[in-house]
Amino acid sequence: MDSQLQHLVGREVVSVLCDDSLHLTFDDGSNLSVFGSRTWSGRNEGEASWPLGSRCLEVAASPSVVTLRFDDSTTLTVDLRDTGFSGPETMVLHIPNRPIVVWN
Repeated sequence: MDSQLQHLVGREVVSVLCDDSLHLTFDDGSNLSVFGSRTWSGRNEGEASWPLGSRCLEVAASPSVVTLRFDDSTTLTVDLRDTGFSGPETMVLHIPNRPIVVWN
């Protein structure tokens, strides 16, 4: 599923919604929703503007973690382990005109 996430490389974040979950919308209409445990390094999640306007520079994935690095020196790390989420899925990627990808 790392290959689907590579689609986000070079894309700009145009919308951010953060409540119990995190929803990032990118400039091509792609949406990444994170329902599980996540950490941001380089910025406080409470800041209203993060990571709005940032471009995704790199995506790395393993069976236990997904990391997205942005051009504003921030990094989003998503815990994919069973202990990292409490809902039916930990992360969902929707790319327009492609099948939805779910990590659970």
